[in-house]
Amino acid sequence: MGFGLAALGFELAAILQAKLFSYHFLPAWAFLFLFLAALTSSNALRARLVALLAMCAASLQMYQAAVPWFRDAEHREEAIPQLLQVIDRSRDYLVLSDYPYPAFSTALYAGRPYLGMGGSDGALGAVGMLETGQDRSINPAVKRLAIEGTVRELSRHPDLVIVNDDWSGFAGIRTQFDGLAWLDAQPAFHRLWQHYRPAGRAGGFRLFRLTDSGSS
Repeated sequence: MGFGLAALGFELAAILQAKLFSYHFLPAWAFLFLFLAALTSSNALRARLVALLAMCAASLQMYQAAVPWFRDAEHREEAIPQLLQVIDRSRDYLVLSDYPYPAFSTALYAGRPYLGMGGSDGALGAVGMLETGQDRSINPAVKRLAIEGTVRELSRHPDLVIVNDDWSGFAGIRTQFDGLAWLDAQPAFHRLWQHYRPAGRAGGFRLFRLTDSGSS
């Protein structure tokens, strides 16, 4: 029963904290597996069979959540060193993305300051949902939040800006949305962004550098 209660506790903890990615439920599945393993000692054949089948289901859930991380399905082990090489040749840097990666974990490993206020811009993801018509119930005030937050960060004149290419992944946008293009159409952002020039790619992301006129 202790294993069963632990499984329930970790499940509730993930839900209450809105930690709803599959890997956040790994502790709950693991304790459920142990609970079911204990049930296989039951004297009732039917209970043992049900427990074994449920253990297979729990194992499959854990496999699907954990194996992509072990196999580096998103190729981060290759991409992060490339990004760090570029970052460490810069004075400081910023990431424009609706996804926490690559601000996290490069901000932990880089030898240069990260000038962002957070790992990602969730407001910009919501703007994408609104602009594409996928969710018209979103309050349009989110546009102001997205612009003001990004302009505040860009006003710090980061030497390097790393820009996400895929603005659909984290928010679940089903149609094309270019967050950088949307930002650049906003006058306050454009005034700052006109001082940045493309500087190639690294780790699958677009790079932009601050020009001399922007730094002065």
